[in-house]
Amino acid sequence: MDSVEVLPEGELFPEGIDPTPRLTSPLHRKKLRMICAEIINERGYLSVATETESYLEIPSWSIYGSAPQNLDRETRMAFIIKRPDTPVLDSKGKSKKYLFPAKTKNILDCLPSMKDSAVSSMMRLWICESIIKGDAMNTLFRAAGEKVFYDNVAVSINGTYGWKTSFNSMARSGRSSVSLPELDTLPIKNREIVIAFDNDYNSKNNRKAVLGFGALLTAKNAKVLILRIPTAGGKMGIDDFIDQGNGWDQVWPLVANYFDSPDEGEWKKPKDTLERSETTGKAISS
Repeated sequence: MDSVEVLPEGELFPEGIDPTPRLTSPLHRKKLRMICAEIINERGYLSVATETESYLEIPSWSIYGSAPQNLDRETRMAFIIKRPDTPVLDSKGKSKKYLFPAKTKNILDCLPSMKDSAVSSMMRLWICESIIKGDAMNTLFRAAGEKVFYDNVAVSINGTYGWKTSFNSMARSGRSSVSLPELDTLPIKNREIVIAFDNDYNSKNNRKAVLGFGALLTAKNAKVLILRIPTAGGKMGIDDFIDQGNGWDQVWPLVANYFDSPDEGEWKKPKDTLERSETTGKAISS
C-alpha cells in the first residue's frame, strides 16, 4: 500500500502541487492535518470566506443514501455542516462549533469508498462522534499498513447521542427518540464494534449516552469495545490524540471491554430507546 500523504503544515507542497486545493485557509489545513489528502478530497471539505463569515464546509455522507433500510442503495451526500472559524452563540448563550441545516436528522456517516468495508461483518467497526474524528481514524488505518487497513473501518455519528434520531409519534406527544434505522440494517451480530468517543465519555452527561449506546449494540449481540483516551492532557478526541503523533501502536492498546472496569458501570437497556418492527422498520411505541 502506498504511504499516506498527510497535509504539510507550511505553504510549500511536494513538487509544487497542492494536494488539497479546496482548503485555502491555513486554519482549516491545520485542523485537518491528521487526515490524508485522499480522504479530504473525497469528503469534499471546503474553505469558505465571505465578507461576513468564514467557515469550513463539511459534507456529510449517508451510508444508505435516502433509504436507511436498503443495503443496496448508494452512499450519497445528505447535507453540509458548517464549522465557523469563530464559534457562534445560540439563544442560550452556549457556544456552537458546528452548524447544521434546519430539520436535519442524525445519520450514520460513511464515505462512498468505505461503504463496502462498513457493511462487511468481517471488519472491526469504529464509531466516532464526529466526521473529522472518523476521517482521522480511517487515515490512521491506512498509515498502519495493509493488515490494519483491511481489518478496521470507521464511521461517524453527530455527537455522543448521534446514534439516536427522532420521529413524529401519533401515540406520544411531541417527538420521540429511536435508534438510527441504519443500525437495524448494518451487520452487527458477533461483530467487534468500538465506541470511539472523546476522553470525557465517562462524564455525567456523556456516560448516559455511552451506556445507552452500548446497551443497544449489546442487545444486537455485538462485541462492544470502548476506546479510552487518556484524560491527563485534558479533553481530547481521537483526532487530537493522533495529531500528537500517536499511531496504531498507541491507539489499539487503549481499546478494552467496558466490563473490564466495573466501577464504570454496565450496559443497561436505555429506557428512552424504542424497539422497531423487524418487518416494517417502524418504531413500536408502548
